[in-house]
Amino acid sequence: MLYAILLAMPTNGSLPTGPVVDRFVTALFEDGLAKAQALAEEAEVPSQWHAQVEGLSQRGLAEIAELSRPSVSAVQQQLKKAKLLRAPASPRGARGGGPKRGILTLDPRAGVAIGVEIGHQHVRVAAGDLYGQLYEQDDGVRERRMATSDGSAYESLAYTGDQIEGLLTELDVRRDYVVGIGIGLAGPISEITHKVRSEHIMGGDWKDVSPVTVLHERFRGFRDDDFLLDNDANLSAMAEHTWGAARNMDHVVYVKWAEGIGFGQIVNGELNRGVGGAAGEGGHTIVDPTGDYCERCTKHGCLETVAARDVLLGHDPADPIAIDRFVEQASKKGSDEADRLKRAAHHLGEVLAPLINFLNPEAVILGGAIGTRVHHLVAQELLNTLRERTMGPALTDVTMLRGELAGRTTVRGAIAQVLHHHLPRYIRKRAGLNAK
Repeated sequence: MLYAILLAMPTNGSLPTGPVVDRFVTALFEDGLAKAQALAEEAEVPSQWHAQVEGLSQRGLAEIAELSRPSVSAVQQQLKKAKLLRAPASPRGARGGGPKRGILTLDPRAGVAIGVEIGHQHVRVAAGDLYGQLYEQDDGVRERRMATSDGSAYESLAYTGDQIEGLLTELDVRRDYVVGIGIGLAGPISEITHKVRSEHIMGGDWKDVSPVTVLHERFRGFRDDDFLLDNDANLSAMAEHTWGAARNMDHVVYVKWAEGIGFGQIVNGELNRGVGGAAGEGGHTIVDPTGDYCERCTKHGCLETVAARDVLLGHDPADPIAIDRFVEQASKKGSDEADRLKRAAHHLGEVLAPLINFLNPEAVILGGAIGTRVHHLVAQELLNTLRERTMGPALTDVTMLRGELAGRTTVRGAIAQVLHHHLPRYIRKRAGLNAK
């Protein structure tokens, strides 16, 4: 019943498509997806979600849910009492002077989902509404550089907690209005223990630390499962899949090319994390056994030793303008920067080739601080390498795309995961409808 009411509400095209909504629907009712598809077919729009629905009256809701109008009305009243619903604004010039009677929509500002990215020297924190759209403080993302850079997990997490508290204070959001907190960081993450599995990638004392446990100690008002932890490339892939270049695609390889290099994989519409959360660590695939030593994987000649941000830039890697200067020089044929970038693209193609053969994706998306800026410079070199190393049909199926979400991908992916997993529970709890 709650499913039918929420599904029928107009979204103005803002609610994310794909697995976020699919899980939202099916989590509410076991037969939810079938009803969603039926309603979508009736509206002649894609079955994942109908982006523009005019709204339904109580009578229409009752017919879809196969319930009496008084029953639907009772649930609506519970949702309205919890301030989860609102009447949509009338279009300009519409007759009647107000919204149609009985038409309601989920209020996107009735809750907040928090997304966090923890880097080696920075923390990004963002807040999204119930449709996943960013609250536009500080251009939508609160970013701060950490005072320490020694890789201390506990100092970094304490600083992260400060930034979350600061953001909630800025937005004047009570903790019981927080749907959940999603966190992304580099390296393999155990889905079972929520611990960081590598002692080198984040550096310092991160190995076997559970950010979920540490932050739960800080935020006592939350349950431990209110926190979601994942690899940053996985969350970036989820963000592009939900809002960006991979919308409506079920088979995607996302390359987060920045300080390090990670690969997020969408297979059959779902993230592929592997059995232990280590899937996608392609940046540490060996491309030159005689190459430089990598402190993160403790091997010689991995992809990051020839293509990571610091290797390409060579100086002032922390300066955000340095990347733009590098791209400008790399666009000049014969420059040292152009040669470094061509070599990096060739080796990236070597690592991508088996993924394309094994997974047969419909798109490879270049994202991250480097990937989004050099896409136009490396696309041809990547394709040349892939032609040499992949099977024809697999390469024919794939399109090279540039990521659309720039520096927001990890935090937006974290927000998507929070809505994906926790939105139904949050609505139930707020409305007092069989909350678990």
